[in-house]
Amino acid sequence: MLRILHAADLHLDSPFASLPPELAAQRHREQQWILQYAMILCNNVDLVLLAGDVFDDRQARPETVVALLTTFERTKAHIFIAPGNHDPYTEESVWTRTNWPENVHIFTGAMEAVELPHLRCRVWGAAFREREAGDLLRPIPKSNDGFLEIGVFHGDPVYDSP
Repeated sequence: MLRILHAADLHLDSPFASLPPELAAQRHREQQWILQYAMILCNNVDLVLLAGDVFDDRQARPETVVALLTTFERTKAHIFIAPGNHDPYTEESVWTRTNWPENVHIFTGAMEAVELPHLRCRVWGAAFREREAGDLLRPIPKSNDGFLEIGVFHGDPVYDSP
C-alpha cells in the first residue's frame, strides 16, 4: 500500500503582521516545530506532496530553509514540491538558490511526470513561475502500464483575488 502525506499553504516565514511582535515570534517558533513534526510523519510515508505556498514569499529566512532541508534530509520519502503563487519557481526564489537533497523533486514549470517504478506510480506536477499561472493544467496522457497517476499542483479553479 502506497502511503502519502499531502500538505499545502504552509506559508513558512509569513510575517504575521497583524500580530504583536511577541506573538508573531511565537508563530514562527510553531512553524519550526511543525517542520520537526513533519519529519516524524515523513518517515512513515512513501511520498510527500507539497502543493504550493510552502513559503510565504520567494525569499525565506536562512534558518527556515535549514530547518526544511534538515527535515527533507532525514526522511526516506520521495518529496515532490509544486511551487505556488506565493513562492513561484523563479531565478531568485529559494527553490533555485538552495541545494536540495536527492529525494526532493521540485517542479519547475509546465506539467511534467516523474516515474517511480519501485512504487508503481507516476507523480505529475507543475509550478507557478509568476503570481498567476492559468495555463499550467494539462490533460495527463492515458497509459496502460498499471501505474498509479498522482498529481500535485497549487491552484484555484477561479483565481480572482489580488
